Amino acid sequence: MIGDGDGGGAIEPYQQQQQQEEENRVYLAYDGLTSSYTKNTYRYSFDNFIKITVKNDNLRVLLETKQSIVEYKLISHIKYLNEVQQLGYLSIQTHLSGILRFFAMYDYHLNIKKIRRFLPSNITDRSYSVRDRKNPKQV
Repeated sequence: MIGDGDGGGAIEPYQQQQQQEEENRVYLAYDGLTSSYTKNTYRYSFDNFIKITVKNDNLRVLLETKQSIVEYKLISHIKYLNEVQQLGYLSIQTHLSGILRFFAMYDYHLNIKKIRRFLPSNITDRSYSVRDRKNPKQV
């Protein structure tokens, strides 16, 4: 019978379990993206950051970490990408986008301006002179 109390308690534990799962759910940097290319790029860059720099795959702990420590880890990761993996400005920017998206999804406030100061310069392999622009075949 409905309303007599039989079976009514069975729904409550299920709802509690659902609520617990929602509270424990951690959205990743690539969740909610529609482009498979962007998804794969963000997955790689974020997983790389966790594996190489954070060295702890418990994302709840990362989200509870003090802002200055996370900023330090991001700057260290930028230096690693530039010095060890020898990536340039645009590649590191792409890696950073995936990582920063994760923190933005949780309204985790980082000093992005400070972090981006550690990006390598955006200089191409060869700079052009005025002469090169006038007659590009004379290079």
